[in-house]
Amino acid sequence: MSAHTTLRMIALCLAAGLCTCGDNGDCPDMTGSWKVVDHCESSARGQTVSVSQTSCAITYAAPFTGWTGTISGAGVLTSTGPAGSQTLTCSGTLDGPTANLSCTPGGCIVKLQKSGGACEELSGSWNITRHCESSAVGQTVSVTQSGCVITYTSPFTGWSGTVSAAGVVTSTGPGGGQTLTCSGTLAGGKINMSCTPGGCIVELAR
Repeated sequence: MSAHTTLRMIALCLAAGLCTCGDNGDCPDMTGSWKVVDHCESSARGQTVSVSQTSCAITYAAPFTGWTGTISGAGVLTSTGPAGSQTLTCSGTLDGPTANLSCTPGGCIVKLQKSGGACEELSGSWNITRHCESSAVGQTVSVTQSGCVITYTSPFTGWSGTVSAAGVVTSTGPGGGQTLTCSGTLAGGKINMSCTPGGCIVELAR
């Protein structure tokens, strides 16, 4: 690993409050509560899992009972555990307060966010499941995030907003020749917002 990469990982680790300066060797510290913000099993979304750590080995509590894994100094995360009648192996990365994992077999995507962070993590693809414009329903919108500021792509081109640690989402953008302001909450893998003027209800689901 280059010195530049090492310094970047240390900076990310310190910024997210994930370093313990030696308590877990050369690994980021994942100890604490993590919120399941994305999962192929919808019932898991929104739940909180407790992670304990010894050196670079991690152990998950319910709802991931029986799951264990490792975290490297470069933030490479691997986890293995039971799912139904099979054993899944997941791998991915820790980026600040967010862990992104892809699992086999099946291709399940799992995203965990460290509880107590500055804001919820919304980056990724969202399905439009409700909208006052019927043509928008069923489309997919991509959300990018920098800090607590979010930006949408087509069909919400020109829209941006913020998300808080409590999951409060606000968004503003053009619609029908005017500027709309929408506010709502993130809960269980869904964003529900009400917009003014007009009272349009918008629902997005991962």
